[in-house]
Amino acid sequence: MIYYLNAMFLTAVIETIVLWCCRYRGWKVLSYFFVLNLVSNFLVNFAYRHTYYMLPKTMLVPLLEFSVYLFEVGFLGILLGYNKKLFSCVLLSNLISYSLGVLLYGF
Repeated sequence: MIYYLNAMFLTAVIETIVLWCCRYRGWKVLSYFFVLNLVSNFLVNFAYRHTYYMLPKTMLVPLLEFSVYLFEVGFLGILLGYNKKLFSCVLLSNLISYSLGVLLYGF
């Protein structure tokens, strides 16, 4: 359980820092994105634990990560409006946090 909580908070912190580096500086935006990351990470871990036997891991993980991307862009876009910068910054934050997760925790 602690493993999932650590990964969840680490993901939220890393992705929020990346969003901050993309010049989204408002505390409202950053705290909203932080909470979105906590929620999406919880939902992905829940979905993975209940569907890992249905699909190979090489198919399931990218599908879940793409779902997270759509979730985060969708809800952050409601707050900020949809534009290329939002799509690319959320994608970058997810790629960086996923890559660091693979390095730290494995695939």
